[in-house]
Amino acid sequence: MHDSDVTSHRGRAQEDEYFRRRDQELIERQRRYAEAEAERRLIAQAIGVDDDEVVLGLQLADYKADTIVLLELAPPIQVAWADGSVSKRERELLLKIAAREHVAQNSPARVQLEVWFDRPPSAHLFDTSLRAIGRILASLQPEVRASLRRKLIDDCTTIAAASGGLLRWARPASNEEQQVIERIMGELS
Repeated sequence: MHDSDVTSHRGRAQEDEYFRRRDQELIERQRRYAEAEAERRLIAQAIGVDDDEVVLGLQLADYKADTIVLLELAPPIQVAWADGSVSKRERELLLKIAAREHVAQNSPARVQLEVWFDRPPSAHLFDTSLRAIGRILASLQPEVRASLRRKLIDDCTTIAAASGGLLRWARPASNEEQQVIERIMGELS
């Protein structure tokens, strides 16, 4: 074989390898896109709202089809974190709310909830959650909307009252918790 043939052969091999890697990257990108699209459809189905902006926002806030059940727990979690930590009593009550909302014991949603007890979720997650809940509420019949809104506010006030200690009857919520509740009420109106 001549040097030019070897060089040409090596060049073609490198070119073939480049295009093989490029094809693999494109296939992987397509696979990830298809998975993300399937996840969006599952989230939309779970929340009953087919608004691409809302669903994409939830995905970007790290909700997944198997954790979207936590959406309605985001406001009470936000209230729990308002004073800088989640107390033992708040945690107990949040677990009761989670059980009521069918968050299974060893599910990915329960694991995520436990993470939220230890580290506060981002402000982006809370804001996105409130927007999504508002959008869900807007899609409901007035009686159902009022009932769900009342349940969410009751959950928030229950969590706020939980950390009041012995003087809970005098001051059921800290100023920070009250501000968060007022913001939630405003967003959900």
